[in-house]
Amino acid sequence: MSIGGNIGLFISIAAPCFLIYLVFHTGMVHDDFKKNGIRTVAKINNIKQISTSGTGSPKCVFTLSFTTQDGQDISLEKTQVVTVLDMMPLERERKVDIYYKKENPKKIWLILESESRIK
Repeated sequence: MSIGGNIGLFISIAAPCFLIYLVFHTGMVHDDFKKNGIRTVAKINNIKQISTSGTGSPKCVFTLSFTTQDGQDISLEKTQVVTVLDMMPLERERKVDIYYKKENPKKIWLILESESRIK
C-alpha cells in the first residue's frame, strides 16, 4: 500500500471520529450550561453579520448586555451561526434568553427560538 493510500485511509477514519467527538462535546457543554448555568435575558445592542454558513444561515456577532444575579453589568460579544427563522425575532425584539456561568459571566450560551421549542 502506498503512502497516499495510507493517508486516505487515515483521513477516512479520522474525519468521522472527529465529527462524532464534536457532536458529543457540544452536547456536553450545552447540558453543563443548562444544569449549572443561570438563565436570564440579555439585551441585544448590535447584530453584525460577518458571513454565511454552507446552508445559508448567517454567522453573526451579537453585542449583548445583561445584569448578573449579583448586580454586575456585563457587556460582551458572542459569535454564532443562527437560522434565518431564529434571526427574525432577535432583530425585532432585540433580546435573547441566555445561560451564563456564575464563576465566569462572560461565558454564555444563547437560547434561540428553535432550541427553546425542543424540550
